[in-house]
Amino acid sequence: MNFSESNVSATSDMTSLSSGLKYISASLYVVIIIMALIGNLLACFAFIVSGIVRMSPTNHFIFSLALSDLLTACFSMPFDLEQLLTNQSWPHGEALCQVWTTTYLITVPTSIWSLLAVSVDRYKGLKDPLNRFRQTPFMTRTRAGLVILSLWIYSGLFALMPVMGWKRLPHSVALESNRCEFNITAEYSLLSSTVNFVLPTLFMCALYWRIYKIASGMAKEEALNPKENSSCVGRNSVRSLKKRIKTTKNILLVACTFFFCWMPHTIFSMVTTVMFMTNCISCLYAIPGELNFILLMLGYLSSALNPYLYALRNKQFRNAFSSVVPCLRRKLVQRYPSSRSSGNRQSSSLLRNQSRQSTATRTTTL
Repeated sequence: MNFSESNVSATSDMTSLSSGLKYISASLYVVIIIMALIGNLLACFAFIVSGIVRMSPTNHFIFSLALSDLLTACFSMPFDLEQLLTNQSWPHGEALCQVWTTTYLITVPTSIWSLLAVSVDRYKGLKDPLNRFRQTPFMTRTRAGLVILSLWIYSGLFALMPVMGWKRLPHSVALESNRCEFNITAEYSLLSSTVNFVLPTLFMCALYWRIYKIASGMAKEEALNPKENSSCVGRNSVRSLKKRIKTTKNILLVACTFFFCWMPHTIFSMVTTVMFMTNCISCLYAIPGELNFILLMLGYLSSALNPYLYALRNKQFRNAFSSVVPCLRRKLVQRYPSSRSSGNRQSSSLLRNQSRQSTATRTTTL
């Protein structure tokens, strides 16, 4: 899926970036990495510590997406930043090179498959509103966990195919240039882009078109039958449907962001792969060296925006954040107390002891 990074850089001068553009790009990389780390760490932490957040099967898929983005920010982006600053020199050896490339090949497909799974869940919830009241609903937390586990196993096996033998070169680190290359074949790159991006994207587009038709039908029905919706049961039903539609809109926003961030780089990768397969070397030389870096950075921007587009817009996640932050503040104060805070705690503890003693006295007297 990142065939362009190896082969375009081998034929075109990808290290000819001007100093100004290089440091601007590096600064943007740092901002994206920091945003992705903070946002996805908060989203994962809120899911782990809050039982209310874990109640919804949808939030399990959001956790999978946040975990994928967190791995991207930890194991993919920093090495891309280093490659930018060191003119693609690789001092870390063969093993770490394979870790970097394999992590990239795992996390990007996992993100889009998680979005597809949560889109199917949203579509089923709107198409059959009474499904969640049944004894065995379509999506439970156990089923969501099994789906997520299957997605990660599939993405891992697909990403390990080059390591297991489907590769172009015997070693990922080129001895002549000392570069870490994405050691994948052109066929693997086209297959990965098609199966792990194009097809899930087309399926999601069809799903959200159906969701739009369902939401439009609900709006028309509500406008034509205002009396039925005036009762208590009707109002609760309408409120529940509107809540599910709002959740679906938030997920649609994440899916559209992922699409517009990664689609340019995917198209670029597929086009350069076809150029390489047809031996159009002059076409590869004509590609600007800056284009691959810019499009890849645009794709990474999705990992930084996802938690802010969904988790921070979701009431359950926001409530979890608001409960987590005071706990962290209290632990920090307890670990690094100041003299003023120590005195305040001593005075407050004395007041509490006095109040407990007076309460005990009143209880004994009664």
